[in-house]
Amino acid sequence: MTTKLFALTFTILLLLSQPPLLLGQNVPEQQGWEAVQALSSGINLLIETKDGKRHKGKLNNASVTTLTLTRNNRTTNLNKDDIQKIYQLSGGSRATSTLLGTAIGAGVGAGAAAVALGATGGSDDTAAIVTKGILIGAVIGAVVGLVVGKGSRRVLIYESR
Repeated sequence: MTTKLFALTFTILLLLSQPPLLLGQNVPEQQGWEAVQALSSGINLLIETKDGKRHKGKLNNASVTTLTLTRNNRTTNLNKDDIQKIYQLSGGSRATSTLLGTAIGAGVGAGAAAVALGATGGSDDTAAIVTKGILIGAVIGAVVGLVVGKGSRRVLIYESR
């Protein structure tokens, strides 16, 4: 009985700890230069040129033939013909992901402790068991949130053909 309960609790914990991005990734359709021109200024981009260089910065302007980026008060103009790929960067905060993971983990830990107590008929030390479940779940959730939330995510917007 306890093995089945442990397996069920572990499965639920595993499913709840998976970020939505891993469960259902939507890949945008490849679009032409018009999609780049439609971007609003101020978004973070990563540009890969055909000669292998990378340029990061905020979009200033995208015209028919050039793209202008700003980084550290420096302006970089890139010719459309020199660009291989354009990615939009969206960075999740590590702190936000860690806090969210902690909260979800604490909830899952409390639920797992409650299920364990219900399956075993309760205990004289219910508060301590639930507290341990919350703490263990919160630690696991914080670690998962930290690992998942680090770095920036890239979404391909344009690729030359």
